[in-house]
Amino acid sequence: MDSTISVSKGCFVFKKPNKEKNKRKSKSKKQLTTNKSEDELWHTTYTDIWNDVKSKIDDLNGSIYSKFISDTVDFLTTSNITTNQYIPTACLLTGVNLPDHESLFGLLATDLEKSQPPVIVATLFSEHFSSVKNAVISMVSQLLNTNNDDSDSDEEIDKSLNSVVKPSECTISTLIEWFSHQPTGTRIAILVKDYEMCQQTVLQNFILLLSCYIKEIPIVLAIGIATSISNLHNSLPHHVVTKLKVKMFVSEASVVFLNNIMDQETFFQLIRALKACIEDFHIGLRVLHILVADLPHSPLGTQLREMYCTGMKKHIIDNASYKICLQLLKFLSKDDLLAKFDQIIHILKNINNNKRAKTALKLIQSYVKRLEESHLINLVIVEDKPQEKPKDNLQAISRSQFKRKLIDNVKYEDTRPMTEFEKARSETLDHLTEVILKQFLVPPTTMPLNELLIFDDLPSIRRKIVGEDRAAQYTAFVNPQHYIDCDCCELEFTEQILKTMPDISIVYKLHLESRFDQINIYDWLQKFISIVGPDQNDDDNNDDIDPVLQSRFVRAVNELQHLGYIRPSKYKADHVQRLTCGSC
Repeated sequence: MDSTISVSKGCFVFKKPNKEKNKRKSKSKKQLTTNKSEDELWHTTYTDIWNDVKSKIDDLNGSIYSKFISDTVDFLTTSNITTNQYIPTACLLTGVNLPDHESLFGLLATDLEKSQPPVIVATLFSEHFSSVKNAVISMVSQLLNTNNDDSDSDEEIDKSLNSVVKPSECTISTLIEWFSHQPTGTRIAILVKDYEMCQQTVLQNFILLLSCYIKEIPIVLAIGIATSISNLHNSLPHHVVTKLKVKMFVSEASVVFLNNIMDQETFFQLIRALKACIEDFHIGLRVLHILVADLPHSPLGTQLREMYCTGMKKHIIDNASYKICLQLLKFLSKDDLLAKFDQIIHILKNINNNKRAKTALKLIQSYVKRLEESHLINLVIVEDKPQEKPKDNLQAISRSQFKRKLIDNVKYEDTRPMTEFEKARSETLDHLTEVILKQFLVPPTTMPLNELLIFDDLPSIRRKIVGEDRAAQYTAFVNPQHYIDCDCCELEFTEQILKTMPDISIVYKLHLESRFDQINIYDWLQKFISIVGPDQNDDDNNDDIDPVLQSRFVRAVNELQHLGYIRPSKYKADHVQRLTCGSC
């Protein structure tokens, strides 16, 4: 028994290992290893497809950036590096709408490494410029850890420099020592991808540091700017800009890239395929409508638009409702089924310049010929039919045996004797589903570039068409000038009440001022009169209320009650109960 250490006393149970269970586990592992190639077949397929896609993307990026990158490489490899502390700097104006900045700098780094004389590249991002030390460590570690076949063949190179360098060893002095063993003409290229995101103080000190060692190490810079070249001069002080020999390179606009793609890798072919899919989809819908529109309970609906909505979301033959329709169709009489096929033939004959429609027409005609030649009485012998019906003794058996007996019973029912017509009807409908409807009813939303011709963002349309009544009413009551667009109702602040506003707006804003659910109608009326008829309160007899103002108030209150904002109080006769709160 194994020893157990615990701070408290207790009983511990140590079960013996189950050898049989371990054997089963080991066998299962062996089975997995034997079928490893089959289990990982999906991963191999995925890898092949991704490599194919990536190669096409790389070819596309190369064609887009070819001139832009070649000009930049020529400048960085041929510019004269003098000893007066000027660093050749290529400012790449990529723009904010460039498809992928990272792929651009990846292609630039690859072309620089392949150029002659050789160029060793280090790419720095904004996160590397948290401090000058961090930027130097990132730059030196990338440069020293680069595998260079030419340098490896030199026996005089210190082997420790070719191994992975620790961050503490990544200094400028180490870089100078390492560069002294590189082939003649080698240059160091520092690529700064996201210039605007870098800490400008750190970047300035980093540039000044590199300029101090330009005599020992030929360094060139490539800075990616997404805005404009003026941003470089505005962010860097004069004493830093004078250390750079700047040349600007402007990439093509994103519209040019789109035009290049449209001029190709397949665009017009995809458009033609999309249009053909839409045309076939409409044909398939008409065929489907003839088949299922008059079925009992209408599983797919009776109108063409209902089937259209269902078919656009998902392939309709995979829908559970279509499977019900198919079962119902297999109960149709010979005359009813032939009548449906005659209507389908009439539709397909009127379609021109469609190869699939012509092929489908020939298939439907062959279906009709087979159904007409089939007999309603002659039975078809099924070879794999069981000799006798299984016994129905389902008592005192396990679940697996019970399931097996049920399956056997179903098989027996499915293999009952069929007439020639029943067999022809079943096979014809199955073939129609798999060959014709499966090809014609492909949802156009699954095709590439369907967004150009199909709009399926229903929630946004519903938000535009179906208005929010409460929100619109609240806006109309609180700020009527929003809708009537009059100068007399323009508010300085939201809570302001003007006598020129509609009566219902005044009454609504006054009822919001009540702190309780129960509102005194008389007090409410007095507030209303004080706004719309201020001279009324100056009269000697305050009980004599202008009937016009009173009628206006009553009408506005009735409108609020009709809209559901208030109701008569159950507890006080001279009060009303507020049903809403604020903008609700």
